[in-house]
Amino acid sequence: VICVEVLVLPVAVVFSDELDPATSQVFQAIDNFAMVCFLVDMGCRCLRQVPSEDRSHWETSAHSIFHSYAQTDMFTDLLSVVPFHLLGAAAGRGVALDGPAWQFCLDLLRFLRLGRVMQFEYFLDQARPTLHLSYMVRTVLRCTIMLILASHCFACVWVLAGEESPEQLSWLHNYFGEDIPTGNSGVFDVYCISLYFATFTLTGAGYGDVTPAHHQWFETFIAVVLMMVGGIVWAVVVASTVTVIDNVVRKDAPFRQSMDDVERVVLLQGIP
Repeated sequence: VICVEVLVLPVAVVFSDELDPATSQVFQAIDNFAMVCFLVDMGCRCLRQVPSEDRSHWETSAHSIFHSYAQTDMFTDLLSVVPFHLLGAAAGRGVALDGPAWQFCLDLLRFLRLGRVMQFEYFLDQARPTLHLSYMVRTVLRCTIMLILASHCFACVWVLAGEESPEQLSWLHNYFGEDIPTGNSGVFDVYCISLYFATFTLTGAGYGDVTPAHHQWFETFIAVVLMMVGGIVWAVVVASTVTVIDNVVRKDAPFRQSMDDVERVVLLQGIP
């Protein structure tokens, strides 16, 4: 449910005006279902036994369980069930919020619901006994999902930045010209180009054919933030991958060293 919400919510936020009514209703139904699941999970977390601080027994009292939950994941869980779209609409009616930066921030508030993705490692560890996942498999799976979700979120944020920029002054206009795609097929075209930008920003390739509009500080600032966050994500992925490879190689290192010693003795002794 978390992965589906991470994939669906950014698209629903960014392309709310471009999708046809039927598709929008499907996305809204998925979003509502995810929120119900999150609420049920929060209720279960308040009833689930937790280990004591010294790990000697299980806590069964409601106060201890709630205290443990409040110290760990309650904040991110609360963010995942807050209706930010309603709060943003209310704020927009109460205060005159003009300019692309304000509207972008209001739309970006809804992305805070994706905070639950930080618990993915917890669910992966919980599934380890059932799925019999080794450390190497879990690391590769975690890195793969991290790259996919980060690229997807980066792509949606980049589209959102282009949509909130003034007409004739956005990367969408620079890339597509006057014929910016619309409708469901247009959403797919724009998303693919934005995903392309997000991927080469995340990996540091930087081809340069999709760039912020000239003299557009807002898009330039968003691109800088994406590059900084993308650098951190890419560094984590590379470090995890190197650690896995190092562990695999290190297991074979004593055997390979022994074989090298045997080969050296054979050569020195002239053994055929």
